[in-house]
Amino acid sequence: MARQWKPQAKPQGDPAPEDLSEEGTLLRVGGDRGPSLSERVAARVSQSVYQSPLHRLRLRGRFPLKLLGVPVDPIAGDEQIAERISAGRLVHGGQTVMTRDLSFAAPSLPADWSQWANSWAWLRDLAVLPGDYRSRAQHAEPLVRRWLADFADFHPQAWRGDITGRRLLFALGHAPLILSSSDQVYRSAVLSALATWARHLDRAALRMTDGLPKAWALAGLYAAGVLIPGGESRERVAQAALDTLMAKLVLPDGGMVSRAPLDALMLAEVLMFAAAAPEALGRRAPPLFADTLARAVPSLRGLALGDGHVGAWHGGAAIGP
Repeated sequence: MARQWKPQAKPQGDPAPEDLSEEGTLLRVGGDRGPSLSERVAARVSQSVYQSPLHRLRLRGRFPLKLLGVPVDPIAGDEQIAERISAGRLVHGGQTVMTRDLSFAAPSLPADWSQWANSWAWLRDLAVLPGDYRSRAQHAEPLVRRWLADFADFHPQAWRGDITGRRLLFALGHAPLILSSSDQVYRSAVLSALATWARHLDRAALRMTDGLPKAWALAGLYAAGVLIPGGESRERVAQAALDTLMAKLVLPDGGMVSRAPLDALMLAEVLMFAAAAPEALGRRAPPLFADTLARAVPSLRGLALGDGHVGAWHGGAAIGP
């Protein structure tokens, strides 16, 4: 949020000497005003709806027997983080949580760590462990089982639109890690969860305020529509919503409406991951993905300094080469 100190106008006809002082008013300028009152009220109403018996009924349905394909995660995982996870430590943002007695729903867990853990982003790191999928799955499956036990039903944070969209992308992109088990009950539970999250996003993603979180939610919804059987209608709706959202987030010059380079980098990840869904089936991704990247990526590269870094501008952290 940009702020600017502006002096108050001196009332005409008032000779009081104190009016000549340096009194001023802190005015908010720019477009980042945070959630408005109506947006906060809408969020509370939506949360009440999602916790209602009616929404639980909407989440019911047949679960798929298999996925149609596995998209390629555009970003490689971190080998050091993978080694720590294999040793029983989930590390993120300077916070280490031991997995032996982990409860993902523990209220004492830091919010940033919980958002990362609930997105299943750790699957990206586990994917770079040496060995085959079965050996890596030995580390992934216990975490998935525990998460599903903690959040089988709607939870305001774990099922938040952007986190659920990210979780769908990571689960679909690293399906071999979580679906290699010979335990058919477990496999069915995972496939049923994927379908349930997609049904939740059918409503939740479209109700979100425009921004990067909505892009994550719609990207996950789109990938689910492509890769979960019977999702043709879901794919069309998500694609149309993404098309509309991109026009609002990316300016004609390729810059983000927030002007934050970190947002541009995250958006590139979202688009590449979602575009990998149809490519996994031998189809070409819709033009909106390539067209948006063609505008956003050169603009992001243009902000790089001589050593390849991008500065910490507009509220975002610095980006490495």
